[in-house]
Amino acid sequence: MFKQNRYLPSSATNMFPRATFDAAGRIRVGEPTTLGDYKQTGFQRTLMLNNAGNGSAVWGANKLSLSVAGAAQYQVMQSKRVHPYFSGKSQLIEITSDHMQHEENVLKRWGYYSSSVAAPYEDTLDGFWLESDGDDYYLVASRAGTETVRVPSQGWDNWTDLNRYNWQFFSVIFFDFLWLGGAVLRLWVKTEAGFILAHTVNWSGSEEDVFILNPSQPLRVEIRGTGAGGGQLRYVCAQVATEGQIGESGQGFSVDTGTPEVVMSSVDTTYPLIAVRKKAARLEAADEIIGVNVGVGSANDRAVWSVQINPTLSAPLTYADITNFSIQKANGNGTITVTAPGTVIASGPVATNVPIPGDAFKSNFLTRLSQGIDGSMDEYVLCMGLQTSGISSTGYISMKEY
Repeated sequence: MFKQNRYLPSSATNMFPRATFDAAGRIRVGEPTTLGDYKQTGFQRTLMLNNAGNGSAVWGANKLSLSVAGAAQYQVMQSKRVHPYFSGKSQLIEITSDHMQHEENVLKRWGYYSSSVAAPYEDTLDGFWLESDGDDYYLVASRAGTETVRVPSQGWDNWTDLNRYNWQFFSVIFFDFLWLGGAVLRLWVKTEAGFILAHTVNWSGSEEDVFILNPSQPLRVEIRGTGAGGGQLRYVCAQVATEGQIGESGQGFSVDTGTPEVVMSSVDTTYPLIAVRKKAARLEAADEIIGVNVGVGSANDRAVWSVQINPTLSAPLTYADITNFSIQKANGNGTITVTAPGTVIASGPVATNVPIPGDAFKSNFLTRLSQGIDGSMDEYVLCMGLQTSGISSTGYISMKEY
């Protein structure tokens, strides 16, 4: 369990007290690179945020109210994608909510962490969070189920500036951290005096190993009943960002249908050409589609290409692992068809003289491969809708893994 390094002066825990400095001590950039934008204005963003539990999750007035009634109930909201961490760059996680006040026999958490994929999603916690257990507030971090940091509120560096803060009202917090295996974690709270640095965990020089196993994590908010009674936690908005540029990061690769071509026959029918999804053992991986291409054999061939998330197919596809990367891929066979479309995130015409736009996937968060809280993988399928019959085609998906 984390302890303060006894060789550091007490002021070291507050070495960068202003919010204008990031977790690495650099002046905070004016335009951080957004990795996740989780407002829910207008409707519930189920393509970005997943809910699970036997409590209640009710969206309304641009807020999601999570509630429980009794010891057996829980409700979890988690982003459907993990957020890639970039080595040496501070990562920023900002959350707004209300009803974080203590309620008897109710556990509440806001943070950047994951769990096992088996209900009630409480084991093997990895990441960090702010926690209310009904009696006190804690800054907590866990490494694959082993708690590494648990600092109660009265042990925070600047608790005297926050001990009268009313957590029932609308609240803004943010975490920033520098991983590199485990360097520093900080919690900030917005007050009428500005952002207060609540606490700093200086992990380096204090403990062996890392304070969290994976620096790439989903956003997560949850509430759990621990005894008689109940409570509520209302989520409003959040963002995850890296505090630097990411242009030279990540590993690019491509998958394709190979040979022979996929032969599709019927006009006005849509076929899966090639599909990708994450491996079940690599939930923490961050992969995205950066481009697609299709080839057709004749100048008379015409079709509509589309990339769809979770279309309904006439039969399941057969996936195989891609070596050295965190995904699986499957090819269509010209027999399996799309019986109900999924969410179309890009589309366009197919012909021998019509190129696919190079920017079709630029700055689209839905091109990041995602999964549910229960570990169910979303399928991203490059489809062909035939406008002429008897098309033979090859499909290509270009990707990047961080």
